[in-house]
Amino acid sequence: MAAGTGEEYIVQHNGILAEKKKELTDKQKSFLSNLFDTGGNINMALEKAGYSKNSRSLVLKTLSDEILEAAKTELAAHSVQAINRVVEGMNDVGEHPRAELRLKAAQTLLDRVGIGKQEKVEMEGKILHGVVLMPTKKEMPIVTIEE
Repeated sequence: MAAGTGEEYIVQHNGILAEKKKELTDKQKSFLSNLFDTGGNINMALEKAGYSKNSRSLVLKTLSDEILEAAKTELAAHSVQAINRVVEGMNDVGEHPRAELRLKAAQTLLDRVGIGKQEKVEMEGKILHGVVLMPTKKEMPIVTIEE
């Protein structure tokens, strides 16, 4: 455990510390599963998992990392479909209605999983030296104190 943080770590086989994954209760697992089955309807997922509606903010705060991981997995799973849509759109001769919208959605999904368009940012700047010129010092006057 890291000093005073409350976080637990495990040592991986390569010697690097990794954050220990927390064990989820059956209720939490049920909520995560239901969240995707209900199309993201949080209240319905809470109800199906056996939570009260009043526990919404606590459940979301507790499971925020797991929700993000599940969302990434879901995006990755649908990336193959997105690739197929891009290829279909490329070969489309006007046979499919709204093919342009489907192609745009597929491209957006691929961008989000890191397969699509990547942007490069170039930065340019001047390096300033850390030398500061100061004015010459004036001689300090001599002060004598007489008692």
